[in-house]
Amino acid sequence: MLIYLDTSSIATMYNEAEEFHLDMKEATEIVLQNQPQDLFVSSEWSLIEFGVAMKKVDLTIDKALERLVDARGIIQVEPIQSSWIVKALDYVFRLGLHSADAHHLAAAKLLGCEILVSCDEDLLNKKVRNEFNVLSPKEFLEFIKQLKS
Repeated sequence: MLIYLDTSSIATMYNEAEEFHLDMKEATEIVLQNQPQDLFVSSEWSLIEFGVAMKKVDLTIDKALERLVDARGIIQVEPIQSSWIVKALDYVFRLGLHSADAHHLAAAKLLGCEILVSCDEDLLNKKVRNEFNVLSPKEFLEFIKQLKS
């Protein structure tokens, strides 16, 4: 199963102050034990956003890069495709998403992912969930536990 992680879910893994930190950490451990059947993917765009998220929690650039290297060992990072941009524009106009959220949704959809994991309220709204299977880290942990039992 391909599981797309947006930047908010990736940053949650590395920020103990985040609400869903423990849920995301536990879910990640379950998925990693089941590779290559289950695989985390994300977009190159997440690398930039991840740096911004780490800066917000006052990490030094060295610590942020250390966490980014660790994240890249867990997540298959895909290069941005022009088809994602076209699909993202559709989501901007049709679903009212901001550009980064629309990008993540388009990437997840066009990469063939079954799930997009996010902490972002804009992606977790009903209109987006009618379009794609978006789960919060807590919902994803419950889903992956149920799937593996």
